Amino acid sequence: MGFFPLKSQFGIFTTDTHLVVRTWDAWLERVTSRSAADICGRRLIEIFPEIERRGLVAPFHRALQEGAVELLAPALHGYLIACPPQIDTSRFRQMQQRAVIAPLRDGPAIVGLVVTIEDVTARREDEMEGAKSLASEDWVKRRQQVERILAEPGETPVTELINRLRKEHRNTSVLNSVLQLLASGVWEALEPVVGLTGDNDAEVRMYAALTLGDMKDRRAIPALLRLLGDADINVRYHAIEALSKLTAPEAVDALADIAESGEFFLAFPALEALAAIGEPRVATRLLRLLDNEMLRAAAIGALSQLGDHATVAPLVSMMDRPYLAAIVAEALTTLHQRYEDQFREGQYVADLAAQHISKDGIRNLLDSLNTTTGKTLRMVVRVLGWIGDESVMEGLTRLLGSSSLRSEVVETLIRHGARVTPLLCGQLESEDLEIRRAAVAALGRIGDTECVPALIRTLRDPELTVDVAGALARIGDARAYEPLLALLAHDRAAVRQAAIGALNSLGHPRMLEDVQRLLKDASPQTRESAVRIAGYFGYAESADLLLDRLHDASEKVRRAAVESLANLQDHRVFTALITAIHDESPRIRMAAAQSLGQLENVAAVLELVHALEDSDAWVRYYAARALAQIRSPESIDALAAALREDNATQVRIAAADALGAIGGRRAVSILAPFVDFADRDLARAALMALGVVGHPDALHPIRSALRSNDDSRRLDAVRAIAARRDTEAAEALQWTAAADSNESIVEAAMEELARMATPESIAALLRLSADRRLREKAIMQLSRLGPAHLAHVAAGLSSPQLETRRSAVEALGRMKHPEASEILTRALDDDRPEVRLTALLAIRRLGSLASERKLLQIAHSDPDPGVRAAAEQALQR
Repeated sequence: MGFFPLKSQFGIFTTDTHLVVRTWDAWLERVTSRSAADICGRRLIEIFPEIERRGLVAPFHRALQEGAVELLAPALHGYLIACPPQIDTSRFRQMQQRAVIAPLRDGPAIVGLVVTIEDVTARREDEMEGAKSLASEDWVKRRQQVERILAEPGETPVTELINRLRKEHRNTSVLNSVLQLLASGVWEALEPVVGLTGDNDAEVRMYAALTLGDMKDRRAIPALLRLLGDADINVRYHAIEALSKLTAPEAVDALADIAESGEFFLAFPALEALAAIGEPRVATRLLRLLDNEMLRAAAIGALSQLGDHATVAPLVSMMDRPYLAAIVAEALTTLHQRYEDQFREGQYVADLAAQHISKDGIRNLLDSLNTTTGKTLRMVVRVLGWIGDESVMEGLTRLLGSSSLRSEVVETLIRHGARVTPLLCGQLESEDLEIRRAAVAALGRIGDTECVPALIRTLRDPELTVDVAGALARIGDARAYEPLLALLAHDRAAVRQAAIGALNSLGHPRMLEDVQRLLKDASPQTRESAVRIAGYFGYAESADLLLDRLHDASEKVRRAAVESLANLQDHRVFTALITAIHDESPRIRMAAAQSLGQLENVAAVLELVHALEDSDAWVRYYAARALAQIRSPESIDALAAALREDNATQVRIAAADALGAIGGRRAVSILAPFVDFADRDLARAALMALGVVGHPDALHPIRSALRSNDDSRRLDAVRAIAARRDTEAAEALQWTAAADSNESIVEAAMEELARMATPESIAALLRLSADRRLREKAIMQLSRLGPAHLAHVAAGLSSPQLETRRSAVEALGRMKHPEASEILTRALDDDRPEVRLTALLAIRRLGSLASERKLLQIAHSDPDPGVRAAAEQALQR
């Protein structure tokens, strides 16, 4: 259906994802002389092929693929669809058009496009005439032109869209298009849409609320708060959803009132909005809703996002109701994860849950193992693991047979340590291989020596020999020495390697004596194993025997000897390795290059430079790696040649790494051209190497990569620039975190700022915390910095930005350090109640020894009622 005719200089049409036209309004019918019946159902470029000929299809594809809003300006493109001007003009043969192409969405999915076309012919005519008049030497003409421009009507596409929303909101094709255009950000539409919140038509007010939420502009919050008192329930519902999208803390009290009202249709979205906004101060009000059977489940979900340790006992009590056991388990694991992420105190939540759960609650949880699936089932298992009851442990052990739950069950059993050793040893006799394997892994991580005899018996299981050797290595019990020693001659390399690792971890007093003997064993597998053990410990007493193995009949033994020499403190090692790097076997030459790098002896540079021309690519690779360890400027020319000319990518990457390790201006000039190289892996290596160099000249190519259209390239640039650890790096990472559209890149930039942990990078994180979109991420990174950086985090308390001060308080509260708790008391004197309240919540959570006199003063005299209530709660801790 087309749009109703309007007096307008503005038209709208929509397409699907294949550019098939779906709607074509009356204005477009009039100016193009093409009816909706003729246009709809056909591809746009089939109807108007010149769109493709003029290169205007690309903006349509970008809008579909990237979700971008595209503008076709008349000064650049003239028009989108050819049609005659609607005014007399000698300058233009075609109507001049300003076109906006925006994605049409159904939820997160792009399902088509909505395109607006505005006739700006008259405006363009005036602009050209005005340019001539404004350039006139006659000041009267210039003044008349200015007055004429100022007197022009202010009709804009926004006005047209508002008019259509008012008049045609019951036409679904009009409605969807208009709402998405108003929220697109192409025009300044906030005030006109806010104006619609006072419209007499409830449906118009409802759609205004919906649009304000999609606009993501916090200036809309006051208008939406007013709509919470609207007479129409649908308007109030959409106002709640909009405030949720805006994460408006100003709304939490009003939303809590709605939740407590018990009005079913509004209480649920109000609880969801409170959870999304994340203001913890309303959690105590929501506890009362646990007695409301209709809202109980929704309140449990909200408390999992907002509650603190004080909500654990009330939540656990809900498990006495069978139908709520799994729901509460989900809420508790969410709360546990929040405490772990924010305070590294997830175990506190687990301990409280175990302390308060009743026998009925345990039974209901166990029963829910048979009625839940997927993610919820894993959460039930996790909560059961907190309890530690014997019957629970037996039930969980039986779940080792479930492939979807096995890892969760293993982690749970490990937390209970030696108590579950007998249960796990019993599972070593299971007929199910995967259960036996899981039991071995759990026993190894628990480390209880009581299981060693059972594990030694299991060594005979050919499917589990490697796993058991690894478990015995973790436990480190001497009783495993002889059984492990017997595996050194095993025909499977993986078994021998596992046995070697386990014996190395044991460090048995007989090891040197046995290694001396085994170095001369008739079995090449045994000799190779003995060489690796001797090399690991660097036994001086074994030096002669180890050097003799350089001439062993088995190449594998010789290679093991060459690889082990770097750990041997003997003057003959360097000469032996120089000889080995000329061996006829490429495997021996490769091992020699590796070992020479470990020695970091500059005398090896010439031989390693020659090795860069070896016929075997892996020898060249390890030679480049070795030169990176030695970091001699004498190797730059050879490494540059390898980077430019070698036909093996891994060699070129290793050469780039080595140049980065050596550093200096020459290295930068060699590496910089490869940042834009077609091979992505090589380009990444060059970029990372430039970051390591740290030279001022390296900054420009890294910054250029930060502005790339390629996500993976920008991510590489984030890692590269962070390696510099200077002011420029902090500024670039802050800009990236604030501006990049890719969430992974934003998180990476903030993680790197925290990893840098310099005064500049901490200040950057504090500035980023003022952005509500980034607030929680910034707080998490700041809170993990540790006590050495307290002063720099505390500097945020002096910021002029409210959100930065709140974030600094929250970060300090999560640090759980006496000095941090002391600094928090300074925030109690902040001039904003939001900061004082955040500080009080942190003090209450920490059980801080803040001055009771100060808290009493706040409880009695603070001008804000919420702050006074929080102070009273802190005093009752």
